[in-house]
Amino acid sequence: MISPTELRTWMHSNPEPAFHENKITHLLLQELSSIPSVKTFQPLDTGLLVTYEGSKSLPYTLIRADIDALPISSDCPGIAKASHLCGHDVHTAILWGILKKVIDTMPEKNILFLFQPGEESGDGAKRLLDSKILDRWRIQNCFALHVHDKHPLGSIATNDTTLFAASQEIDILFHGKQGHITSPEKGIDAWKACVQFSSLWNQHEKSEDFFLGIGRVDAGVTRNSIPAEAAMYTTTRARTIKNLQELLEKIKDTVHTTENTIGVKGTIVKGSHCPPVQNNHELFEKSCGILQDAFPIIQTDMVWAAEDFGYFSSRYPCFMFWLGTREQNSHEVGLHHTDFYPSNKTIQHGMQAFSLLLDLGKF
Repeated sequence: MISPTELRTWMHSNPEPAFHENKITHLLLQELSSIPSVKTFQPLDTGLLVTYEGSKSLPYTLIRADIDALPISSDCPGIAKASHLCGHDVHTAILWGILKKVIDTMPEKNILFLFQPGEESGDGAKRLLDSKILDRWRIQNCFALHVHDKHPLGSIATNDTTLFAASQEIDILFHGKQGHITSPEKGIDAWKACVQFSSLWNQHEKSEDFFLGIGRVDAGVTRNSIPAEAAMYTTTRARTIKNLQELLEKIKDTVHTTENTIGVKGTIVKGSHCPPVQNNHELFEKSCGILQDAFPIIQTDMVWAAEDFGYFSSRYPCFMFWLGTREQNSHEVGLHHTDFYPSNKTIQHGMQAFSLLLDLGKF
């Protein structure tokens, strides 16, 4: 079988965006095709679920790694160019290392190894759960990690509340009436609705529980015509689902006020959604107790980033953590940065953490 480091190197040279992870799926299947102690399942077109059963009576533990790369361009119709600037290649290599150890040692445990597609799209986990494939097994708990150079190499950062925020993509569409710019009274300017909405929103009192970010605005078709249509493409974040619902109500009210002020019609279209990643308190306590002798444990606040592992934490007891990658005499560049490339040393640390959580011994 290919080694974890070799797999990471191969993935970094062959990045594939969400739901186009065909080459990595094929490689993993090929590597496992002659291993009798595991079974493979493909509930989606890409990605792979690998099962190991070492005991007929025990429940299963699920470990998840995301396999897609970050899209960085859309020059090719239908398929975005991508790069592993979020560390998913490291996540996959770590999970592969644990799978290899289980195959070699044959422990009396039941484990599901999920090589999940489509995390960057925001709904890979949802599609997997919607497939009902996991209903076949009695899952006791789930584990996942995410690398980050905010934390020192070999450290673990986590909390027992919310680790990643809830997220909701929202398109706000305004429908006006076209007219020549020299006769503005004959049209209804949809662009002005965007300006009005933004102005009204900025008047809201800032909240520590949620925020709205406007990333893109489109309006009009030509320079001498009043825009009849305009669109604002936004992303929301919130600490809890309740906070997210409160935010959505504020957005609706602001759209309604804009409609009355400008005379446009407003439409709200929801896109990708991720629940918050919330660690199970009992599993958090147990996991930190297991890891604390081998790793520095850092109590960290929630980050405003989104992670579709939230779909798992909404259904099963889960424990997720940040695995530090920052080496001495280096500085933080952050996820999605072109210089984000964790050392292969990170792979060994990740395998050690999962091995301890699964009670497989030390690497």
